[in-house]
Amino acid sequence: MQDEKKSSPNFFIDYHDADLPWAEWIAWQLIDAHYTVVYRNRDFRPSSNIVQKTEQMVKIAERILIVLSPDYLKAYATGKTFSGVPVWTTTLFKDPSGQKRKLLPIRVRTCHPKGLLEPIIPINLVGLDEPRARNILLAGVNWERPVPIEKPAFPGAIEKADTPKPIFPSKYRPPIWHIPRDNPFFTDRVNDLTKLYEILKAGPDGRVHTHMINGLSGIGKTQVALAYAHNYRHHYEAVFWVDASDSSSLVSGIAHLATLLKLKPSKIENQNESRVIELVKQWLEEHNNWLLILDNIEDLRSVQGIVPSLGNGHVLLTAQTQATGTIVSSSFSIDELKEEDGALLLLRRAKKIEAYDTLEHAADSNHETALKLSRTLGNLPLMLDQAGAYIEDTGIDVLSYIEYYRNSTLRHDLLHWRGSMTFDHPNPVVETWNHAFEAVQQANVVAYDLLRFCAFLHPEAIPEEIITSGAAELLPTLQPLIHNPMQKDQAFATLRKYSLLYQNPTNRTLSINRMVQVVLKDRMSVAEQRLWAERAIKAVHQAFLAAETLGTVSLIGERCPRYFSHVQACASYIEDWNIATAEAALLLYRMGVYLHDYTQQVHSENVELAHLHITDALESYAALLKKMNRIEEATELTAYASILQATNASSV
Repeated sequence: MQDEKKSSPNFFIDYHDADLPWAEWIAWQLIDAHYTVVYRNRDFRPSSNIVQKTEQMVKIAERILIVLSPDYLKAYATGKTFSGVPVWTTTLFKDPSGQKRKLLPIRVRTCHPKGLLEPIIPINLVGLDEPRARNILLAGVNWERPVPIEKPAFPGAIEKADTPKPIFPSKYRPPIWHIPRDNPFFTDRVNDLTKLYEILKAGPDGRVHTHMINGLSGIGKTQVALAYAHNYRHHYEAVFWVDASDSSSLVSGIAHLATLLKLKPSKIENQNESRVIELVKQWLEEHNNWLLILDNIEDLRSVQGIVPSLGNGHVLLTAQTQATGTIVSSSFSIDELKEEDGALLLLRRAKKIEAYDTLEHAADSNHETALKLSRTLGNLPLMLDQAGAYIEDTGIDVLSYIEYYRNSTLRHDLLHWRGSMTFDHPNPVVETWNHAFEAVQQANVVAYDLLRFCAFLHPEAIPEEIITSGAAELLPTLQPLIHNPMQKDQAFATLRKYSLLYQNPTNRTLSINRMVQVVLKDRMSVAEQRLWAERAIKAVHQAFLAAETLGTVSLIGERCPRYFSHVQACASYIEDWNIATAEAALLLYRMGVYLHDYTQQVHSENVELAHLHITDALESYAALLKKMNRIEEATELTAYASILQATNASSV
C-alpha cells in the first residue's frame, strides 16, 4: 500500500489526440514546477492495454486533469473513446462538490461543456499568451504548496533540460505557413472540424490522403477548410493555400508555392507550367507533415496533376461537385448552419454583439429576429455574412432587413449587394448561383426544369414519386425521368455538379436549399411563377391519386407525413395566387381526410403529433375550400378539426 502511494503521480492528464501538443505543454509546465505527471503519449508504452492503464491512473493519481476542447467533448458525447465512458466519471462521483479538487478541467479551445461538466469551473487558457497561461495554470492547480519560483540558470553555463520544452500550442505556427487570416466570425462547425481531423489522421502512412469538402456555393466550405488549417496547424510543419477557382489562379498559386519553398530560381525561370507543378509536387513527395488546401475547385481534372500519391501529407479540396473522381480518398458534404449558429454568425457580423459573444449576450429583440432571419436565408453562412455586412454598413436593425427582404423588388437588390468593406468572397452568392443555373440550363434542360419544379415544393424530403407520377405527366421535358433511367441519372449528375439538389436514395427523396428556391423564383416573371405553382399543385395531387390507385396511401403512417409539408406549400400558393382549380380543391380535401385518418391511428399508438400542426392545417384547408365554394368538403374538414381539438383536450 505504501509503495502504491509513493508511486502515485500528482496528476493524470486526459485529452483528445488532437490536443496532444496542449497535453505536452501542460505536463512540461507542471513537471517544471516539481509536480509528477502521467499522460498517454509519453507514459503508456507499446503493448500496454490502454484501457487498463487509464483505469489504473485514474485510480492512483491524486488528481485528474482533462484538456477541454470541442474534440474532447465530442469524443465523449459520441462514445468514441478508448473505454467508451469518460475517465473522469469516477473521480467526479468521489468529489461531486469539488472541495477536494480531484477533477480539474483545463479549457484550451473555445467550447461549452454540457451535462456533468457544465457546472464545473475550468482553468481557462483560451486566448492567453504563454507567460500568462503558465501563471494561470499553476495558480489553478495549486492547493497546498505555493507556486515554485523557477531555478535561475548558472551564469557560467547553459543548463540542458532532460527533454526539450514544448512549443506553446496557441502560438505555434508551422515553419512554412501560407494561409489566409482566420475568420473571427466563424461559428460552430465543431463536428465538421473534428470529423475532418479524424479522417485525415486515419490515412495510411506513406500515401497522401486527399479529402474533399463539397456542398452548395455559400454553405461555408472555404471557411471550414480555413478553420481546420488554423485550429490544427500544430500537427503540420508546412501548410499551403491555393485558390483553384480557375486555371490562371491555380497556376499562379502553384508558382508562388515554388517561390515560397525556395526552389532555386534557375529551376523555375523560363519553365513551362507543367515543370513548375512537377517541382512543387516533387517537394511534397519528399517531405512529411504538410497540408495543401486547394480551394474552390470548379473542375477536378485541373488539379489531377498537382496532387501527389506518395508521401506523408494531407490534401484538402473544396468544391461544389458531389462527384469526387479517383483522386479523392474521402469526402463529405457540409450542411447549412443550425438556426442558432446562423443567428449568432449574423449578430457577430452585424456587430450587434462582440465577435466571441454568445446569443445570450444579444438583446431579446435581436435574438428572436436574428433566428427568424437565419431561417429566412436558409441558414447559409455567406448569405448571413452578406446580411450582417449590410446591417453594419447601413446602421439598420435586423427587423428592417427582414422587411426589406419581404419586398420582392427590394429583395433582388438586397441579395446582389455585397458592400465595399468585404474582402473575402467579394461576389454575392446569388451571382455564383445564377452562373450555375445558366450552366445547368445549357447542359441539360431536363435537369433545369426539374430544379425549377422543386423550387415550388417544400425544400426538404421531396418524394421522387411527385416528380415521376405527377410532374413528368405535366411537362414534356420531364418525360425522360419516367421512360429513360440513364437520362434521369444524367439530369441528377448535372445538378450534383453544383450541389443544387441532394438525393436520399434510401427514402427516395430530394432536397434543395430554400434560398436556391427563392433565387430561382425571382428569375421568373409573375406569370411564370403562377404557372409553376399550378404545376406543383397538379403534380402533388396526381401523386396522391397514383398512390391511392396502387393502394399505398392506405399505409397512412408512411404516406401522410411524406406529403404533408408539400401540400402545405401548395396551400400557400392556392391562397396567395387565388388558385381555385378542381385539382387544388381535391388536393386540400384528400389531404384533410388522410390527416384525420392518420391522427386516429397514431393517437391510439400515443405518438406525438404537435410537430405536424394538423388541427391548424385542417382549419386552413377548410377556409380555402370555402373560398372555392366547396362548402360540403370545407364543413367536413372543420368537423375533423373540432374532433381533434376535443381529443387533444381530453388527453391532457
